[in-house]
Amino acid sequence: MAHEHARQGDCTADWSIAWSGERRWTPLLPDMHATYWYYAVTRVEGDKVGFELHAQFGHARYQGFNVYNDVTGDLVWGSGSGRRSSFRDEEIEPDEGSQNPYRLYVPRDTLERDYTLHLVPEGSDTSGYRNCITFPADVTQLSVYLRVYLPDQHLKGHPHYLSGGVPLPRIRAFDTGDGLPAACPPTRPIPGTGTLPPGPGANTDGQVHFYRVTAKDYYPNHDNAYLATVFEPIGDNVALIRVRPPTYTNTSDPAAPITEVTQVRYWSFNVYSIELSNVTACLADFEAEVAPDGFVYLVLGRRRPAILDKAEGFNFLPWGLHEKIALVYRHMAPDTDNFKQSAAAVPIYDSALPREDQAAERYIGEYAPSGVYCPGIKFVKDFCAPPWEMP
Repeated sequence: MAHEHARQGDCTADWSIAWSGERRWTPLLPDMHATYWYYAVTRVEGDKVGFELHAQFGHARYQGFNVYNDVTGDLVWGSGSGRRSSFRDEEIEPDEGSQNPYRLYVPRDTLERDYTLHLVPEGSDTSGYRNCITFPADVTQLSVYLRVYLPDQHLKGHPHYLSGGVPLPRIRAFDTGDGLPAACPPTRPIPGTGTLPPGPGANTDGQVHFYRVTAKDYYPNHDNAYLATVFEPIGDNVALIRVRPPTYTNTSDPAAPITEVTQVRYWSFNVYSIELSNVTACLADFEAEVAPDGFVYLVLGRRRPAILDKAEGFNFLPWGLHEKIALVYRHMAPDTDNFKQSAAAVPIYDSALPREDQAAERYIGEYAPSGVYCPGIKFVKDFCAPPWEMP
């Protein structure tokens, strides 16, 4: 995709291809139900070129924009800086005469659903913009990512299915001084796959604990809080994990408005190859079977243990062919004001502190996944002897 050109104004053709977790080869630890596109440019330090993105809200569970500095792989203002580097769907003000279907009581199939987003260098006059992200003038390798999770299922087969049934945003380059069209900056692919977030290492002693990790330096989605656990080596081990699931936003009806604020927008478990950073299996909120006791039980193995055929309330995910696995649990857009047990309430893992004090269940109890693992033959005998009563 990298090239140089002097086209004026319309840079829409410079969006990347769709990188979808469904394809299982996509790097950068995507969720299997997510697709992302990026527009990555090389700009001249101190120039006055800005970008206007005009589009329609997609028909999906979630969509969001994040702006990055590709030199660091982090949000353009840095993770935790307090400065805006992203816009989540419900935060975006619609254009005049349009509605935002991600907001409460707005029909999700509303026809008038336009919005406009501006990205401009710091110091620009932003008074006329409804939605605006500034970026430091000294950032020369800039990218904006659009992520879409769970497009409405009735759209399958639609040419724009992955982006929620609407085209990708139109991108216009303009001079922030006079508003006139500007030459589209040269574009390029993103640099490599970044650096995996630091973590506590693999599980030991047959116990499974999750820790909050930051995706800093790895193109984090500002709206996600991540809990992760590592298995290495896998061998013939089987893992059993339990978690109390939060409530999530139901978007199964393409017309029905969202009528309540749920504990999270979306939650999921994804199995990743550590070496390739691609997703190989996923259990998302709408797919999970909840046991009669209100918990979700997740079993991971080389193959589905036959004993599960005689049990209820279990969900199975395969390890795949890998020996080094990261299992990541996402809470997307948690309602942190009211849901105090979200993954966002867990401190980010600090290698300078005792590992045993940082397990997620110490902070959010049953809303943190935890469990046990053992050889497959022992799992068949007693489910790896978990410390809780089985359903």
